[in-house]
Amino acid sequence: REGWRRADQPWTPRSRLDPDDEGAELEARVGGDLDKVDLEELVWVAHRRMLRAVMRGDAVEALRWRRVHAAMADEQAELDRFIEQEEAIRYMQSGMHPDAVDSSDASDGVFQSGEAAIGEA
Repeated sequence: REGWRRADQPWTPRSRLDPDDEGAELEARVGGDLDKVDLEELVWVAHRRMLRAVMRGDAVEALRWRRVHAAMADEQAELDRFIEQEEAIRYMQSGMHPDAVDSSDASDGVFQSGEAAIGEA
């Protein structure tokens, strides 16, 4: 009647996510910038979506989210191992010995410092 055609209207896909979906809330919290999302948060979202699919009785979707969750958890574990190795390398390069006592330990009165601690041992 007014010359409008449905094909001229912008198409936005309907969101398949539940209104309470953790991923939608997370995306809103970071303003859509996925670089601000920690991997462990995504692991949690995948786990919650898997649980939600199980509750709906959708086994296929639950298995899909289980695979996503497992892949992301493996990625997080690998990242954690890498960070731990990097910290160990930096620690070893700093020349610190694991049994070395920091001079600041004695300042709070809880630990003895230096020669006094060694002499009493």
